[in-house]
Amino acid sequence: MASRGFTDDDMHLYGLAQQFKELSDDEQVAGRIIVLNSKGQIVDDVSLSEADVEKATNRLWAGNPANGLTVADADIASVGDEAEAFLADGGGV
Repeated sequence: MASRGFTDDDMHLYGLAQQFKELSDDEQVAGRIIVLNSKGQIVDDVSLSEADVEKATNRLWAGNPANGLTVADADIASVGDEAEAFLADGGGV
């Protein structure tokens, strides 16, 4: 990592990506996460299966004090609607 010039913040982002990778060894790909640092450089990328996405969503949701412990289907649907609008608008990245 040092040869790529990773900062301490990059290492934390890399660690986050590694946690996503550790969700399972399922090779089915339902989605991908590309982790960028503040300069827009790729730190890591992660392929997630449908089960991985569900696990990550539930764990992040449960860890956010503003949320309950489970994800209601209606909440996921509303996020899906927002995501579709975001992507239809070009993604803003």
